[in-house]
Amino acid sequence: MSELSETASKNELCKSVQPLVAVPFHVTEAQKLLDRVAIYLDQNAQNRVHHAYLFGAKAHDNQFRLSGEPYIHHPLAVTSILADLQLDESILIAALLHDVLEDTSISKSILAATFGPKMAEMVDGLSKLKHVKARSRAEVQAENFRKIMLAMVGDLRIMIVKLADRIHNMRTLGAVRMDKRLRIAKETHDIYAPIAHRLGIHAFYVELERLSFMHLNPMRFQVLEKAQMARLERTEPFWQEIQSELAASLQVYGINARITEYRQPVYQLYRHLRRNRASFEAWVDKRILIVQVENTDACYRTFGVAHTLFKPVPGHFKDYIAIPRLNGYQALHTMLVGPKGMNFHLYIRSNEMHERAELGVALQWRRFNPAPSRLDPGAKTGKPATDWMSSILDLQQSASDAVEFFEHVKGDLYPEEIYVFTPKGDILRLPKGSTAVDFAYTIHTRLGDNCVSAKVDHQLMPLSTPLKSGQTIDIITSEYGRPNPTWLNFIRTGRARGHIRQYLKNLTEESARGQGEQLLRSSLHSLGCSLGDIPEAQIAPILRELRCETMNQLMAQIGLGNQIAALVARKFLSLPAVTTENSTRGSPESMTISGAEGLALQMGRCCHPIADDPILGYLSSGKGIVVHTIWCPNLAEYRKHPDKWIEMKWNSSPEQLYDCPLRIESINQRGVLAKIAKVIAELGSDIEHVNLTSRGEGTAVLEVQVSVHDRKHLAHLIRRLRILPDTIRIQRIRN
Repeated sequence: MSELSETASKNELCKSVQPLVAVPFHVTEAQKLLDRVAIYLDQNAQNRVHHAYLFGAKAHDNQFRLSGEPYIHHPLAVTSILADLQLDESILIAALLHDVLEDTSISKSILAATFGPKMAEMVDGLSKLKHVKARSRAEVQAENFRKIMLAMVGDLRIMIVKLADRIHNMRTLGAVRMDKRLRIAKETHDIYAPIAHRLGIHAFYVELERLSFMHLNPMRFQVLEKAQMARLERTEPFWQEIQSELAASLQVYGINARITEYRQPVYQLYRHLRRNRASFEAWVDKRILIVQVENTDACYRTFGVAHTLFKPVPGHFKDYIAIPRLNGYQALHTMLVGPKGMNFHLYIRSNEMHERAELGVALQWRRFNPAPSRLDPGAKTGKPATDWMSSILDLQQSASDAVEFFEHVKGDLYPEEIYVFTPKGDILRLPKGSTAVDFAYTIHTRLGDNCVSAKVDHQLMPLSTPLKSGQTIDIITSEYGRPNPTWLNFIRTGRARGHIRQYLKNLTEESARGQGEQLLRSSLHSLGCSLGDIPEAQIAPILRELRCETMNQLMAQIGLGNQIAALVARKFLSLPAVTTENSTRGSPESMTISGAEGLALQMGRCCHPIADDPILGYLSSGKGIVVHTIWCPNLAEYRKHPDKWIEMKWNSSPEQLYDCPLRIESINQRGVLAKIAKVIAELGSDIEHVNLTSRGEGTAVLEVQVSVHDRKHLAHLIRRLRILPDTIRIQRIRN
């Protein structure tokens, strides 16, 4: 690829790309794209798109994809996806150039000189970071994700192009090696499909979910898709009859309607089957009919006609016109009982609502619209997206690093919704499980900062009480009210979490020092000592160990949460380790705990952690630190005391043995236990306890407590036990 000078002018660049018009590999696809955009773009816009194609083709010259095709095929395909939605030329140009800065020698300054600074910023927002100082792939992924999310906050078009880029990458994922294919498919399922859903771009959302499911579970995808198509074909005449009957009734009442069937995507069918454990036929037969009418008034009239013609199923009516979803979606949803007792869903939308349901925020950049007088996309599609962008900024400000930001955004992508009311009767949409604190911060930051209590339906309720749809919330404030760190344990919205964390980060050193001193004095008092009783000579080495120059600095670190008051207090008192019953296994030498040296450790008997399990430590009175796995059922209770939780990690090569219970189902015959014991002994484990119970004729269940070094050792042991001819099923007992 020829090098382009930083000082090259726009005219020189245009001349350098002109010969590419005759390149045979991609000129056909380019012409198809130009023919497609000619339907809705004027000549000047078409010329700009053509110029971007020539520029991109020159920049990607002699580059090829893993599939072997010229690289320019990818930008052309991405642009075609967006052209199918009839989006404006700025998005199409960004799509044609989206990999230029990342994969070629073209600089941002050349791009700005050729296509303008705004376009250069868009393309830069779509480019991955080239030099990231990170310790793992997860950190690199998180940094790139944060970059594109923050770029999206400034310009939503960036995410629209990114979603189209991901769609084409998923369509051509077969050329990628298996491990990378699964990683990309998982990322698409967890991140990009939910983002498309949150932005209301239904067409992108459905295809991304479908493609990710196809690569993650290819066999299930093929079986379900084939079975679904066969079932739909058999019942098609029946549903055609229902559509005809409904259309005829609407015509009688003077309602012009277009009735289409929405076929449930394969992944959504799979998700319903797993979640509800219903029969396949029952879910496939629940068909969805979409009725498009002229306006909102016709929607409600259609609803009345449908309920007159068919019997409604109680409790299944939802009015998303009066109360839109978080992504701006509007429609009337109802479930009806058709002939032969088969239920079906009816979604009633105006033409405007239907366009918004398919395109979401992308509707703002659609150049061609058959009914522009009835459409105000900026007013109706922008608000939900704007609110989400604001919450993303709050998350960015509060997150300590890119990984934390990445996890917060993931948790904010798929909220179930509730609808509550302000005292003035305004409707507020919140994620399910939100509290009065989330409500207050959604209205205004100052209201959240100063809230001290709340009235829910005119009754005083704790701020931590989860809200329910239909409730009216009145926030009570005080000029002395301040955000409380314990609120982080129950809030749900990113906006509330962001503002609270930002407040805590901005605490003055003086207030943090005062809070830290209070916590330390309280911890010392619980151990029968006071701060004045500690000799000065004993304080200095502890300060050096904790990397603090003065006691005031240590107090501030405690107040800010960087040190745990209970652990510091024990260090000052040089308390001896507490002897525990489990001292022969899982001793302190087997793990590393930042800031907790000298404390006794005990493995939780409720969840039996072993090395390499994800763990947390709980400071328990009289027991030292009790180690629990993150899936331990007791965590819900223990987290009511967040000041006693300690982050923990294992050493790289633990030498201790840990008790781990297994449940083995096997054929009930003589010698089974001896065979199992032999395998366990061969792999360097011991049997600590066995409980044998018969279950049914010919089978038995053994609960065996074995000793293992770590998860790898356990996995090897389970594999060896599983291949025994008498073994039916084996699993680890987690609690």
